Amino acid sequence: MGTFGTDLLGSDSAQDFVGGLAARPPAERTVEVIRVLTLAADDPSSIMRDIVPEEAIAAAVMVAAARPGGAQSLGIDTVLLADAPSSDLVRLAI
Repeated sequence: MGTFGTDLLGSDSAQDFVGGLAARPPAERTVEVIRVLTLAADDPSSIMRDIVPEEAIAAAVMVAAARPGGAQSLGIDTVLLADAPSSDLVRLAI
């Protein structure tokens, strides 16, 4: 893994995840974020087998960025999720 900085999205893996989200239609982005966060929460052994930790962190960052004021407080230019995250999705990200 390469890193570009110390921020939450400052690794190759996180940037690849965010780039992959950006390439998807908006309706599919939340589905992918939920998939990654659910894998990490429900099956921690999936980390390093099916996903890498930076993907789970990036997914949680995307949820936080979609909250009111979230992108600005995180210093993110683009909110990739089409809708504000539900309270269930926020709990999953936490």
